[in-house]
Amino acid sequence: MVEYSNKNKTKVRTGIVLDSFIVKELDTIVTSSRDLGCTRSEVINAILNAFFYSDVNHRKQARGFLVGNRKGMYLIKKKHQ
Repeated sequence: MVEYSNKNKTKVRTGIVLDSFIVKELDTIVTSSRDLGCTRSEVINAILNAFFYSDVNHRKQARGFLVGNRKGMYLIKKKHQ
């Protein structure tokens, strides 16, 4: 991990591995938001900020997502056929 500051916020650079479907969806968001000049990293950061700053039990919800993902509950359905 590498920490750096940007606009009075400390950022940490990490490496993550994503499913190819997720990367394609991120690219779709980035492409459709060209006017904002965003990156995949910024989109992921925005999604995680929305998750962690919401009024939910994050540990419980994250654990539920992990269990569901491992059980195949979130298998990708081809929605663009």
